[in-house]
Amino acid sequence: MSDLRVETRRGVFTNIGLLFLVSIEPFLFNQLLTSTKIPGEYVSILFALDLGGLFAIQAFMVGSILVDKSRPIHLLNHYKWLRYALVISAVIFLISTLPIFWTLAIPVNENTQIHVRFLIWIVPLLLPAIRRFFEKGKTKI
Repeated sequence: MSDLRVETRRGVFTNIGLLFLVSIEPFLFNQLLTSTKIPGEYVSILFALDLGGLFAIQAFMVGSILVDKSRPIHLLNHYKWLRYALVISAVIFLISTLPIFWTLAIPVNENTQIHVRFLIWIVPLLLPAIRRFFEKGKTKI
């Protein structure tokens, strides 16, 4: 955030959108875990849309940093890799809202299944390590 210019009108509105999505995330997560009134698949879709939006806005903010070409090349390369990881994370969460992921599940035993959407949500947790690996190996993108 220290490299992002938030004084612009676009920066302020983007930041407000990000803060809104951050503020409703705990509510959606709580509903996903405890609600008996709202079907879990609908809450998880809203949760995935929320997280997909968060990652998309962060990628947009990082893209705003990349506009300033006067920054050192190593910093620009770092932000390029970060933007790629954020876009991939956003796409993963947004794709997980497709109807096929509402029903696609892997059976664990006779009574338990794990929905595939929950498994693919693990991928964004791994992306920072993968990004650092590629970032060290590349100097130019």
